[in-house]
Amino acid sequence: MALVDIISGTGYLVAPSGVEAKFIRDSGGNIWCLYVVGTSLYCQKSTDGGATWGAPETAVTESYSGSNGIEFDVAVDSLDNIHVVYRVRTGTSSSKNSLYHLIRTDGVGWGVKSDILGVQAYYKYPKIAIDSVDDIHCVYHYGTLGSASTRYLKRTAGVWGSATTLAGYPKTQYNSQDICVDSFDNIHAVYGKSDYLYYRLCTGGVWQAEELIGNLAFGSYTWTLVASILVDSSSG
Repeated sequence: MALVDIISGTGYLVAPSGVEAKFIRDSGGNIWCLYVVGTSLYCQKSTDGGATWGAPETAVTESYSGSNGIEFDVAVDSLDNIHVVYRVRTGTSSSKNSLYHLIRTDGVGWGVKSDILGVQAYYKYPKIAIDSVDDIHCVYHYGTLGSASTRYLKRTAGVWGSATTLAGYPKTQYNSQDICVDSFDNIHAVYGKSDYLYYRLCTGGVWQAEELIGNLAFGSYTWTLVASILVDSSSG
């Protein structure tokens, strides 16, 4: 298949915010592409395997862009509704962000965003996964003046529960995390602490002890660990 230009111009996929285009596929085989342009999150659909793309839909528009702008993840449920969780600056400083949930209902369109936590704080790198009963699982970075942590949230029957801290680390670290769900609805999370990468498994609603994946230090260099995780058809 030849390279297809979904959208062209300047200011797209803003690098300072760490935002990239993300793709999902619904039960009908349609491909959806979501991406950030300036202060807005857009969505486009392809019904022919990516050969052509429909006109952009505006999912949401905020007040900030770049490193203060929309940082999101996306997933689709069993009814082909699209769920987005994103963080964006909403306060007087870059440390005052909000974490939002946004739904595109199949056949209807984008709804109004909801504030998941109702509190401004330093949130980054939200990642989501949806299980077989359409519960949403979310991990994100949470920071304060004194410390930072990887946290987990679950949305059941349309209601977000309280946050669970999966790991804590110094406030100067900004490592990311990722999450996925296997065919048995076990939850798998991976995250960075210092130069180390860790894994945690949740079965039956109980988080197991963290497991060390490895030390990714390289000499005197330090960097932000950008973690990703997925499972195959055998849930491995």
